[in-house]
Parts: sequence; structure tokens; C-alpha cells
Amino acid sequence: MKYVLEGSVQKSPDRIRIGVELVDASSGTELWTQKYDRPLKDIFAVQDEIAGKVVTTLGLIFKLEEMKAPHSVKLAQTDNLEAYDDLLRANQYWSRFTKEDHLRARQWVQKAIELDPKYAQAYAFLGGNYSSSALFGWSEDPAADLAHAYELNQKALTLDDSNSVALADLCEIDWMQKQFDRAVAECERAVANDPNFVGGYVSLADALTAANKAEEAVRAAEKATRLDPLRADFYAYFIASPYVLMGRYQEAIPLLKRHIAVYPGQPWAHIMLAISYIELGHDQEARAEAAEAIRMSPGLVYRDVNQDAAVNKRLENDLHKAGLK
Repeated sequence: MKYVLEGSVQKSPDRIRIGVELVDASSGTELWTQKYDRPLKDIFAVQDEIAGKVVTTLGLIFKLEEMKAPHSVKLAQTDNLEAYDDLLRANQYWSRFTKEDHLRARQWVQKAIELDPKYAQAYAFLGGNYSSSALFGWSEDPAADLAHAYELNQKALTLDDSNSVALADLCEIDWMQKQFDRAVAECERAVANDPNFVGGYVSLADALTAANKAEEAVRAAEKATRLDPLRADFYAYFIASPYVLMGRYQEAIPLLKRHIAVYPGQPWAHIMLAISYIELGHDQEARAEAAEAIRMSPGLVYRDVNQDAAVNKRLENDLHKAGLK
């Protein structure tokens, strides 16, 4: 049995309060909780309403689990169930890793914020959408999108100063802007706030890779995998990427292929494969991977995304040989 749905009922003379909680049976992790406080005057209508809403929300959660959507839980933190459902829908689109789906995800998050203007998690998710747009080469103005992402995450922290999703995205923004030490510090703060926050370890792995601390990056990615083994295929990329820095190309390649098999739209996995193949002398395979990355994200560029100048030079030379300018 993968999940347990638990419930509780409290009744007063004129009102009824029903609590619903979805728990991962294997880990005891609370995936979703919701409380309903309604007048008791029409108990049967209340039951039908709550049953319908629970079925809809659980359907969205199970769909994300089926898709192996990365770190998709802990999106609640709102009393507005429709806003929560909209954020779940946004996560479905985001997890497909295409520009078009990315923009659809943005629309759903904006709808969630309209429904609940104090929904900190939605602001953080929207910030991540804008920073991802810059990362994946989908942005017309990466600098402006990163600035907007920063503002949205600060808004999330204003509403919830311990919001780990916002802290993790600020970490991603920092290393993309070459603030490598600050990026690592932000991510360490995110996982210190919530030691079970898988997304924090993913962002920490990213930041440590960018800071050229490859062995530490591998440990962070392995921690994410232990916390969330269902999505091990996703975290395989974050182990493979520092492997590439360490010259462990033969080990990186199967991990990258495993990641792409489940998340075929992720262009950076093709970039890392191209580098690995060039280093191993497999030029034809490298050119094919670089071409696929360009097809997915024509605006994708590799420019000084590592703290070590010598590493940047080596990787840029590899990608130039593979046909990526």
C-alpha cells in the first residue's frame, strides 16, 4: 500500500469540521492535508462537495506521482483548495520540460495567486518558472527574467520567511549570476530550514557543481535520491553533472541516458552527454546530442557557469567541437 488517506470529523450543534490527510505509507511523509469547515444545515450536500474536491485533488497528486514530477509535494500552504489544485496543474506542465508547457505552467500559477494573493508557495513556484526560463534558454530577456524571479521569491519570503522553495530558487538565481558562494549558502539555509526538502538538495547539488565542488554536489544529489527514491531517474542528472566535472564520463553517460528516458525534454542532460562523448572521442554521438539540445532550446548557451575558469574553457571547447556555439 503506497498511500493512506486519513480523516477526522468534529461536529458542533450548527457546524461540522472535516480534516483529510494523505500520507506516504512507506515514509510517513504527509503529502497533503486539508480542513473543511462548513454549516451543518445540509450535511449531505457538504459530504458531496468535500468528496468531489478530495477526488479532484487526489487525482492531480497521483498524476504527478505517475509522471515522476520532481519534488512535487509540499505545494499546499493555502486554505484555498482551487489555488492548490492550480499549482498542482502547473507542476504537471513544468515537469514536461518544454517551452510551451513552461508557459502553460506559468498561467496556472498566476491563476493560483489570483485566487490566493497570500499564497507564498505559488510566488516561489512562479519565481522558479522565470529562473528556469533563463536556465533552459527559453527567455527573450534572461537578465529581466532572473530579476523578476528574484522579486517573486522575495515576495514569497515576505509572506513566509522560512519558505524553503523560495530559498532554493534564490540559490539557483545566484549561481546563474556567478554569485557562487552566496548560492551555496542560500541552499544550505534551505535544507537547514527543512532537512527533508528534496528540492533544496537538488538546488544545492546545482550550486556546488557550479562552484566546482563536485564531490559535495554528488553527496547532495545522493541525499535527494535517498529522500525521494521514486524520482531517482530525475536526480540521476544531478549526480552525472558533477561526474562530468570530475572526468568520470563513463559513469555519467548511463545516468544521463536514464534521466533523458524519463524526462526527454531536459536540454542540459543532452549538453552533458555531448561533453562526455567528446571527451571519450565519440564525436558523432556528441554532435547528435548537441543538435538535440539546440533543437529543444535554440537560445541555450554555455557561458562561464562554473567558478573555475579552466573548467569553463574545457567544457566550452568540448561543446564547440560538438557543434554548439
